[in-house]
Amino acid sequence: MAAREKLIGTWKLVSWEISYSPDGAVTCPFGQNPEGILIYSPDGYMSANISQADRSRFNSASVRKASEVEKCMAFESNFSYAGPFTIEGDHVVHRVDHSLNPMMVGTIQRRHMEFIDRSLVLSASETLGEKSRRHRLHWVKAEPNHD
Repeated sequence: MAAREKLIGTWKLVSWEISYSPDGAVTCPFGQNPEGILIYSPDGYMSANISQADRSRFNSASVRKASEVEKCMAFESNFSYAGPFTIEGDHVVHRVDHSLNPMMVGTIQRRHMEFIDRSLVLSASETLGEKSRRHRLHWVKAEPNHD
């Protein structure tokens, strides 16, 4: 089965780890049990949404009446973006058209893909001065919802 065929569908997040070198430190940006959904549609678009588990609710029923602190915490505990995707060998390339973080709009997000049974591992590395970090997100294929 081709990579694109394997990728199409809905995926649920299992873990997101970031490892740093040269010291080897590992962090989990949204905790040990993050929640997330990743969708690759047959028409070539993707959408990703990741958040901390058990996020705090606003004190008001309306987001417009939430305090600045509550809004900041909501932003800090969620990560999302969407746009078209293409496959290039063993990489999936996301062109970000929409994002909670406006700094991501217009960027290209290149992820290495590794398929293991019903799991997908997406990873990417980046350099931060003299250090580097590697993101590793483990996803599992969602069961069909027939409700």
